[in-house]
Amino acid sequence: MNHESSPPPPGSSGNPPPAALSRALAAGRVVELDARPLLEAGVEPFRAIMNAAGRLRPGEVLQLIVPFEPVPLHDVMAGRGLQRWLREPEPGSSEPWEVFYYPIAKEGSEEEPTVGDEPDDLEDSGETDLIDLDVRGLPPPEPLERVLALAGELAYGQVARVRHHRKPIPLFEILRERGFAWQCRETDTGDWEVRLWRRD
Repeated sequence: MNHESSPPPPGSSGNPPPAALSRALAAGRVVELDARPLLEAGVEPFRAIMNAAGRLRPGEVLQLIVPFEPVPLHDVMAGRGLQRWLREPEPGSSEPWEVFYYPIAKEGSEEEPTVGDEPDDLEDSGETDLIDLDVRGLPPPEPLERVLALAGELAYGQVARVRHHRKPIPLFEILRERGFAWQCRETDTGDWEVRLWRRD
C-alpha cells in the first residue's frame, strides 16, 4: 500500500518560521516560559502563560515549553491576536514541545478580556437535560480536551455537569469565547463541579 503525506499545516515545525518570528528570534526578543515544572507540581500553568503573553512588548515572542501540544490554548491565544509556530519533538523523543506565540496585525480595535478574570456567568442553567462527565485524576491536557469535546456536542437546553479535581480556570476563557455560560463551585470533598450550557 502506498502512503502519501500531505504538506505540514501552517504554524508547524515542518515549515520554516515566518519572517516576523525569525526577526524576533534573531534579535533575541524572546520571553521564555517553561511550564513543565508547574505541571509536574500539579499547578495549572494557564495564568502564568496568560500573564507572560499579556506582558509581551511590540516585536517580542512568547516561547512556551511544554510536554505536549497545548491545542486548546491556540484558540485562546488567537483570540488575543497571537499566532503560533511549533517546534515539534521527534516521535518517541523525550524532548518537549516548543510553541512560539507572536503578535499578528489586527484590523480595527477589538476589546479583549482581562487576563486572569474570574468567571461571572452564574446564571440559571435550567438543567432540563443533564449530562455527567468525570475528569478527576486524568493527566493534562485530557480534562480540558474531554470537556471541550462534550461542550461541542451539547444542544441548546442541555447542561453538562463536569467533576474536576481542580478549578479549571483555562476552561472558562475558552467557554466564554465559544458562547457558553457556566457555574462553578467547590464541593464538600474538595473537588470542583462545573455546569456548562450554550447561551440562548
